Parts: sequence; structure tokens; C-alpha cells
Amino acid sequence: MSSPPFPAPLLTRNFVLAWLITLFNFGSFYLLLATLPLYIVEIGAGEAQVGLVIGVFAVTALPLRILVGREADVWGRRRLILGGCLVMLVSSLLYIWTESMFSLLAVRILHGAGWAAFGTATAALAADVVPPRRRGEGMGYYGMSINVAMVAGPVTGIFIMRSLGFTYLFLIAGAVAALSVLCAALVTEPKDHPSQPRGPLFEVPALFPSAMMCMLALTYGSIVSFLPLFAMRRGLENPGLFFTVFAVALVLTRGPAGRVSDRYGRGTTIVPGLLLAAVGLGLLSTAASLTTFMVVAVVYGLAFALVQPALMALVVDRVVPERRGAAMGAFTGAMDLGIGAGAFLWGFVAQIAGFPAMYQWAGVAALVALGAFLVGSRRKAEA
Repeated sequence: MSSPPFPAPLLTRNFVLAWLITLFNFGSFYLLLATLPLYIVEIGAGEAQVGLVIGVFAVTALPLRILVGREADVWGRRRLILGGCLVMLVSSLLYIWTESMFSLLAVRILHGAGWAAFGTATAALAADVVPPRRRGEGMGYYGMSINVAMVAGPVTGIFIMRSLGFTYLFLIAGAVAALSVLCAALVTEPKDHPSQPRGPLFEVPALFPSAMMCMLALTYGSIVSFLPLFAMRRGLENPGLFFTVFAVALVLTRGPAGRVSDRYGRGTTIVPGLLLAAVGLGLLSTAASLTTFMVVAVVYGLAFALVQPALMALVVDRVVPERRGAAMGAFTGAMDLGIGAGAFLWGFVAQIAGFPAMYQWAGVAALVALGAFLVGSRRKAEA
């Protein structure tokens, strides 16, 4: 009786490099996550303008991700990854010279362009090298690099800001981004995915899971843009703690959640994840103590761990290898659209109705996403 074959390995050279590139660029990004809203307020802006600055980053990245995704199929992954990492480095340093809303918006647009290029091409590279039978698990572990960066980034950013000031914060963010450039230079183009003829911008089978990611990201926009301000008004001295606990919850659950979706189907993690997102946001609207903020961080982190890797794997499930770049462009662009639109939308809601009401409505948006997924999945099954 022959023994079962060993599972295909996840830790290939390009997978590890994709993981490190994502770790360093997100590390640079997360140093600014909890601090940039405070910097924007320091130069005289209000909540709506905070949403504008945070949102323009994601909105800039959206059309570029779609274009980059297609071009990654044509030109390959490596050049776009390296170029995006270089732009991430330069834009992180340019924040030093921003002293007005105009200059800050200009740098955010550039930063968003680098984000689109590196993020889309690196996700496509990871999707190329993950074994098909371990796709949910592999994409879960790939996304863990983002969460590891989040564990230390926000709380460290607040510490650097308070100890050394914003100039040193931006310098250190640039130094971390520089590490991604070094890793990008070592990437090799996958031999089994040669350049393809230029196809359409959108990969239709990827649109439904991408739309679901957009709806979840809409709720995340309320957290990434406004939780630092809300938490400090409720007496939480270092809002970065929320993101650290959120990230730890993600790190501990992404891989197992991906394995569950591989074995039992993507919906088995997506449905409870969206429900947990609604519960967490509703609880956040009532938060008035450190304990409640930390409980919300765990609940919302678990929600993201259940939903995001499964949706990314579902995208890869539905497309041919030659169109993974375009598919990843649609998926990552949908997340940017949700975060950017959320930053704009929730900024106005917060200014009119306050932060508690804003998080209540974000919870309702998560429930709408749950209903949309159930209806869309049923129609797909009936087709």
C-alpha cells in the first residue's frame, strides 16, 4: 500500500520574498496608520478632511490596481513589484515636507500609486506559487505578513511620534520601505507564467468576491480612518494598541481559517466572519473602556481572518492562471475602493452624527454585505 504524497510546499523562494516585501511595505504603512490622522489634525484639519486625506490614498490606488493587474499578466510580476516598492520608499520620505493639505494630498496620491503597483503584483506572485490544494491556507499565510506588520506598526508609530516627532517617524517609515526594495530585487519571474497578450481590464469571474471584499472594506474604512481619534477621545492613550490586538487575532486565525475554507468551502468562513464584523462594530459604538476596545479588536480581527483569505482564494479559484494578475487587480482594487469610500462616507457621518452612530451604521453595512453574499452565492449555485 503506497503512502500518501507529501503536500506541495508553501515556503518557496518567491513566496518568502512576496511575504517579506508585503511585511516591510505594510510595516512602513502601519507606522503611519494611527499617527497620520493625528498629524492631519495637527496641521489644522477636521474629521471630514481626515477622511479626505485617508480616502484619496485608496481612491488613487483603485484605477491603478486594475491597470497594474492587467500589465502584470503582460510584463510579469517583478518589474511592477520593484517599481512599486521604490515609489513606496520615496513617498514615505516626502511626508517630511508636507505642511499643508495640498502638499499632503499630493504625497498621498503618489503613495497610493506605489501601493497599487507593489500590492497587486505581489499578490499575483503569491497566487502563482501557492499550491492549488492549499490555496486558502497559502493565501491566509501570505496575508499574515500584513498582520505581523500591524502587530508592531501602529503602537510603534505612536511611540516614535511622541518620543521623536513626525520627522523621525517619516524617516523610519522610509527606512522600513527600503527593505522591501532590497527583497524585490531578489524576486525571480515565475517560469510557468510567461508574458501574455494584453487582455481586458476586468476578469468577470473575480467581480463577485471582489464586490464582497469591497463591502467589508467599507466597514474597515471606519476603523482605519477614525479609530485613533475616537479611542483618544474615550481616554485610550495609545490607539495603536487596538491595531496590535487586532493583528494578533488575525495572525493566530488566518492560517486555520484558510484550511477550513479549503476543506469545507469558502462560505463556511465568510458567512460567520461577516456576522462577527457586524457584532464587533456594534460593540465598538458603545466602547468607553480599554477592555471593550480590546474585545472589539479581537472580534473584528477574527472576522477579517475568516473573510478576507477565503474571498482571495475564491478569486483565484475562479480564474485561469494567465489572468491572475487582472483578477488580483480587481480584488485588491475593491478593497481600496471600500476603504477609500468608507473614509469619505464615515467622515461625514461622524461630523454630523458622531462616532458612535458612525460605527452603528458601519455594523449595518456588514449585515448588508452578509445578505448580499448569501443571495449571490445562491444564484451562483443555481446557475
